[in-house]
Amino acid sequence: MTNVESAKKYSIIAASCFAVLVVYNIYNAINSYDAINSRYFLSFSDFFKLYYSVILVCVIFIGFTVTLFLKNRLAVTIVSGIYALFHVYYITCMNQRLYYVVEYFSMFVSRGYYDPFLYLLADLLGLLAVVAVVIILIMSLKNKQITKNIWFIGAALLFVGTLIVRIRGGYFSDLSSSWKGMLDDLVEIVALLFVGLWAKKSITYGETAPVKEHATFAPQSYSAATSSNDVIGGADKLMNCSHSPHKASR
Repeated sequence: MTNVESAKKYSIIAASCFAVLVVYNIYNAINSYDAINSRYFLSFSDFFKLYYSVILVCVIFIGFTVTLFLKNRLAVTIVSGIYALFHVYYITCMNQRLYYVVEYFSMFVSRGYYDPFLYLLADLLGLLAVVAVVIILIMSLKNKQITKNIWFIGAALLFVGTLIVRIRGGYFSDLSSSWKGMLDDLVEIVALLFVGLWAKKSITYGETAPVKEHATFAPQSYSAATSSNDVIGGADKLMNCSHSPHKASR
């Protein structure tokens, strides 16, 4: 299988993973909305306030799905940059984990309560994972050979960040009931992994052009050679004709 064929396959797999994430997030939002709305009537504005982050994530994942199906590396790079900005907004504004860590640092240290640090670390690793994907795609667009050495970093960083959150949250203590909560994380890790593989297989590796077995036809040299030969050959013919017995008899 050639690099082009592999790149097409990897981009389709990554696009399919992001499409699954879109469906998964919409399904969870609908279920939680039904549960809340059964007790409290929610207007459209209330729904948007509660789920605007989910809506933004779904829009970004749809962008990944479309651009990866189109195999447009520049467009995927732009969507990845937007996703990185969303992570920055999520850490600084939505969750305010950075604020809590800075504001209550002494209390956390004195009481040995390190959860905010761990969750902030996981969020930062998620941000660095997306930034790494952006860098990998940019290197791929510039045809940098270093891409084949760093293509997996984004998925690896997201895996470590997910592992921190899931271990601290006790997800591995009862996998029979908590495995569904980890599906979206696993699918996103696989998506970033195949984005990296796609970027790796999309670059060329400085392959030299094959040597042609037959010499190329050069019209100028051929015409020059034939013209000089024609002159010499014509002179010989005239000399032969002048010494020919048939010419002399005339």
